[in-house]
Amino acid sequence: ILNTMVSIGLLEDEISANQTEIDTAQVMFDEAKATEEKQYEDMKLHIQLMYEAGNTSYLEAFLASSGFGAMMSQADYIEAFYAYDQKLLKAYKAQKELVEGLQKELEEKKSVLEADKQILETEISRLETLLAEKKAKSESYDAQIAKAKQELQLTIEKVRMIDARSAEDNGTKE
Repeated sequence: ILNTMVSIGLLEDEISANQTEIDTAQVMFDEAKATEEKQYEDMKLHIQLMYEAGNTSYLEAFLASSGFGAMMSQADYIEAFYAYDQKLLKAYKAQKELVEGLQKELEEKKSVLEADKQILETEISRLETLLAEKKAKSESYDAQIAKAKQELQLTIEKVRMIDARSAEDNGTKE
């Protein structure tokens, strides 16, 4: 019984620690998901602004330049714009991978927690069964002790009766 109770206590501690880890992982996941969604919205806005501005292609903007200097300025602008687009896309992909990793980790932790809870329920059930068996044995022993006391009391009364008759018989013989 003691081993089972210790096992239950350890499982409860482990479940509590796992729940704390899950809570922390959930906060991290929620923050990462919010960042991912913001980056996605930023990219959508960027694309919308490009479309509304009418810059449908980099080549078109490059060829529309009035001279070589303007063409070079336009080339620098296009390069910077392209680099910014790539930076946004790369950051979004990295954030999306982070979110997927955190989600997987969170699901694994929840799975471990559920398994620990199942083990705890099994241990508690086993302890309850063991306690019921011990209680039944104890009640059986209590009944046996009560019966033995009753038999001892009857035996004591018989011995007293025999002693009393012996004393009477010895008293009448004298």
